[in-house]
Parts: sequence; C-alpha cells; structure tokens
Amino acid sequence: MQIIVTIKSFDSNLKQFDFLIPSIRSAMESVIKQLVTLEKPYININNLVAVHFTENYQEELFAFQKSIGQHAFATKNKIAEGHAQVVATKDGYHIFFSKLIPMFIVIGQFLENNSDKIDIDNLKQIVLEKKNLLRVIRHELSHVEDEDNQKSWPWFKHAFDEYNLQNILRFDAHRLWEEYYACRRSNYFYDLDGISEEINNLLSNLDKAEKEICDLRWKYNTNEIDLDTFIRLLHEYIRSAFIYCCYFMGHTDRVADDLMDKIIQTEYPSRFFHLIPDMWKALKSMVRVYPQWDNPEIYDELSSIVLHCIESFEIYPRETDEGVYYDIPPKKLMPKKEMSKEVRS
Repeated sequence: MQIIVTIKSFDSNLKQFDFLIPSIRSAMESVIKQLVTLEKPYININNLVAVHFTENYQEELFAFQKSIGQHAFATKNKIAEGHAQVVATKDGYHIFFSKLIPMFIVIGQFLENNSDKIDIDNLKQIVLEKKNLLRVIRHELSHVEDEDNQKSWPWFKHAFDEYNLQNILRFDAHRLWEEYYACRRSNYFYDLDGISEEINNLLSNLDKAEKEICDLRWKYNTNEIDLDTFIRLLHEYIRSAFIYCCYFMGHTDRVADDLMDKIIQTEYPSRFFHLIPDMWKALKSMVRVYPQWDNPEIYDELSSIVLHCIESFEIYPRETDEGVYYDIPPKKLMPKKEMSKEVRS
C-alpha cells in the first residue's frame, strides 16, 4: 500500500501549521495501520493499492477516474458533499481524501501533544473532531473490505443491470447497506456530545431533504423540470437522507436497542425519521448473515422501506409493460414539519 501526499499548503487561516505537512505521509501510514487493527476481526485491506491525500480533492479524483476509464463522480448536492471516496480498479482499490481530513488530524494531534505549552480553550472539541476524522479514514477502509466481499458473490456483478423498479429500489438499498456497514465497522468510540451533535445534524439534513423533494415535486408538476430529472433527483435525495440515517445507525449500533425505543417514542414530524427503527432492524438482519449473501433478495426488506418513503411523497411507482411508470398527482406538498407548524398556529 502506497501513501501519496500532494498537499502543498493548509487553508489560509491555518498556514502557521504548514510545517506539519512533511509529517503527513508517515503519520497517515501509522494511523492506517492502527485503525485497521483496532479490534478483531481486523479490517481486510489486502487489495488496497494506494491512499491519496490530496491538495485538490475533486480535481485529482476526477483526473484519476478518467485515467482508468471511469465516469468522474463525487457526491455533491444540497445536503451532502463528499470528502473521501474509494475507487476500484482492476489492480485493487485507491482511496482519495480531501486535505481537510489529514490537516485537522495532524493539527489536532499537535495541539493535544502540546496542550501544556499552548493555551487552548476548546481542546475537548478539537480532540473530538480528530476522532471523528480518524473514523472517516477507518470508514473508507471498511468500504474497501465490503467491496472486496462483494466481488466474491457470483450474482452481484449483474445484480442491478436490468432497469426495472425492483432493481432501482434494490440499488438504493445496496447504497444504504454500504454506508451502514462502513459506519458500523468504523466506529471505535462513543461520546455523548458527539452523539447529540450527530442527531442534530441528522434531523437538519432530513428536514432539508424533505423540503427539497417537495419543491422538486412541484417543479415537475408545473413543468419546470422533466420527469427524468425529477426521478433522478428524487432517488438521489432519498438516498442521501437515508444515508445520514445510516451514519447515525452505524455509529451508534452497539446501543441500538435503547436508541430505537427512544426514536419510536419521539413524535418528530418527518417522512424519514419514523422509518429509522424498521430500517435499523432490516440492516441488522442483513448483518447476521453477512457476507454469506446468496442473491439480491437480501436487499428486499430495505427496498420496501425505501418504496414506502417514496409513496409518502404521494409518488407511486409501478412496473408496466412499457417500463417503470410514476404516478405523480399534481399537488403542492409541504414538509411534515411545516404542516405541523400550520396545525399548531
């Protein structure tokens, strides 16, 4: 495994820490070795070729993807922007990281090591942020392990090839599984402040996704966007919202029973939030037989939850002889949170 660092400088307000840049390569090599072996079973990264810590994340990621004949892609929408990505090649895997991740890890470690010499008001928050970013690295290493396991399933390579409603929903479920698995595998600490912050972040992003889907639905109803654009964005935002749910579920999986009870008892107005307990149970049932999965039916319980969510936006997909048909009655929907405010007023 190679460690490739192209970072030339830190952000303008952190340039005083540029002296740490030469240490990144050895620091990240040590970090990866420790993260892989934190607990048994160790994360399998046998087919990891290189880890790239980049000066210009998207530019370098896109150039690499194009160089191996892949479509240039990085997650970016109104509720999600990626800072790390695994790229599969015929020789193995490469992981690309934004410089933000090693930057805050090495700066955080430096400040922690010198806390007796430097007056630092928010050291606890700095240490927590460092742990979060170390978890991001472990998360991507877990993706490598999961993708490697997928290659051992004879059925997986063509599992989503046929364009039909079942496969569309199964692919959504597959993406949710990937993020849940990586979060569940990567989490190595529990912090009440961190969990509280993650819940707040989760609820905020669920609200944003719900509003965006309602707005996009109306834009389709009023011919501002075409059907193909609407359906693509619908699935993108539903996946993004549920991926945030998977982050939360994966990171808190060891205390799932207590948290599921609290979620069931919480009357938070959302087309997403109330589905978390059923989704969590479905994911846990998948874990119990992983990685011995025999066919794509493993995704079907999760797929049905995704479909239920789509229908909660009064969008009704069905399979027809001509392909997938979406029944979208003209109606200006509001997010559940806004509806509850209107009822109270």
